[in-house]
Amino acid sequence: MIKRIMLVLTLVSISLQANNFRDGMKAYIKGDFVKAKVLFELSMTKDKAIHGEYMLGRMYLRGQGIDKNIEKSIRFLKNAYLSGNIPAGCYLAEAYMLNNSSNLALGEGIMGGLIRRVPRCKQTLILYKNYVFPKFKNID
Repeated sequence: MIKRIMLVLTLVSISLQANNFRDGMKAYIKGDFVKAKVLFELSMTKDKAIHGEYMLGRMYLRGQGIDKNIEKSIRFLKNAYLSGNIPAGCYLAEAYMLNNSSNLALGEGIMGGLIRRVPRCKQTLILYKNYVFPKFKNID
C-alpha cells in the first residue's frame, strides 16, 4: 500500500513539473513573454527540459519580452542543440551570423534541420548564403 501511495505521489509530482514548459508555451503564444520567460526558466531548472532552453534562446535572439542578447541566445540554443533539439541548430546558426561568428555550427545546424525538414532551416539557409556570399545575394 505504501509503495502505491509513493508511486501516485511521484507521478503527480512529475506531471505538475511538466506543466512549466506547457504553461510557458501557452503564455508565449498569447504574447505574454515575461510570464513565458519565467516558466521556461522553471522548466529548465526544475524539469531539466531542453525545450525551455530552446525557447529562451529564441526569445533572447528576437528580444521578445526581454532585451535582445545574442550571447545568451547562443548559450541557450547551443545547449538545446547539443541535447538533441534539432530546430535549435537553425536558430543557433542565425545567432552566430548576427554575432559575426565564424563557426562550424553555422552549417552543421542548418544541414541537420534541412535533413529533418525543419521549416525554419530553409529561411536560415537563405540568410547563410547571404552571410557567406554577401556579394552574390541571388545565388540559388
